[in-house]
Amino acid sequence: MTFRLRDDETVVLETRPHWSVLTRRAAMAAAALIAAAVVGFVWSPDRGDDRVDIAAGAVAALFVVRLVVAVVRRRNTSVVLTDRRIVTSTGIGGRTVTSVPLSRVGGVSLRRGAVGRVLGYGTVVLTPLWGEGESILERMPRPRRLQRAIADLLLDPPDQVPAPVSPLPEDEDTGPLPRVIV
Repeated sequence: MTFRLRDDETVVLETRPHWSVLTRRAAMAAAALIAAAVVGFVWSPDRGDDRVDIAAGAVAALFVVRLVVAVVRRRNTSVVLTDRRIVTSTGIGGRTVTSVPLSRVGGVSLRRGAVGRVLGYGTVVLTPLWGEGESILERMPRPRRLQRAIADLLLDPPDQVPAPVSPLPEDEDTGPLPRVIV
């Protein structure tokens, strides 16, 4: 957690994006490594020219570095649900922390495609009470759990103590009503 909680605030749920955010970069890195190996073993073993091998290795290394950056970015991204707000924190060098108070959230919905249902991820959409735009939490693991936790907090906020009702002043007896003669 990279932010400070208030004294009266408790963490309900903490998560990070699903591992599936890495699949495209991992597939590209694997394809680049296989292509570099094919180039090294098939294309240039008899030629004695290492320029092609170096170029293929450099391209493969670039894709591996992109994968490592994606892994570090995922590891440094978190979504924290407290009893008062939803906080997202992202970034490797610089950090971006966004806090959405639950009092400004009007509803929560869930989007899941067929692949997301199989792999266990989905997109949780927070709808504001008024026109500020939706907050979208993409590729969240176990999205139904996150959606239910937010919905439960919206429907029954903890610690919400009703405002004290001031007692009405008692009717003071001012004596009998005057007689009116018509």
